[in-house]
Amino acid sequence: MKFSRSLALSGLTLAAGLITSAQADLFTFTYTDTNGVVASGNLVANDNGDGITMTCVAGDITFTAGPVGGTYLLLPGSGYSPSGGFIYNSLLYTGPVSLDGYGLLFWDPGTGYEMNIWGNGGATNYTLYTGGATYVGDGVGTFTIVPSVPTPGAAAVLGVGMLASTRRRRV
Repeated sequence: MKFSRSLALSGLTLAAGLITSAQADLFTFTYTDTNGVVASGNLVANDNGDGITMTCVAGDITFTAGPVGGTYLLLPGSGYSPSGGFIYNSLLYTGPVSLDGYGLLFWDPGTGYEMNIWGNGGATNYTLYTGGATYVGDGVGTFTIVPSVPTPGAAAVLGVGMLASTRRRRV
């Protein structure tokens, strides 16, 4: 019994260390524009340690209204898009402007269809441009992002719950 508690506590300590050393922040976002596009999605981002930027490492976007439909995956990293039509950098900013002029690239690896969302310098001035080898349109809209980060307290409660589940009852 002592061994299983020690093992569970060691595992919990290790997990807590991993959570704090490699913490990724979770976000949800919405996008609406002048072409009637409505989309929402999720992002996973790592803090760059500069107090200003985070790099998105995973995510998705789902279109619910407008000329584009479906769900597309974030293409993490930076550089030129696979079609060569966009330059992106996957950065989020902590200030009132969430995206810079390069922004986020979403794509469908099966079709090669790409979507780039970037900021135009204002807190509510963003552009979504869609396309692959040929581009089908753009709109100016709003990009709203909110954290959906589990708090350290929630992680602690989860850890205590895991520890409690390893406790055996004596019969």
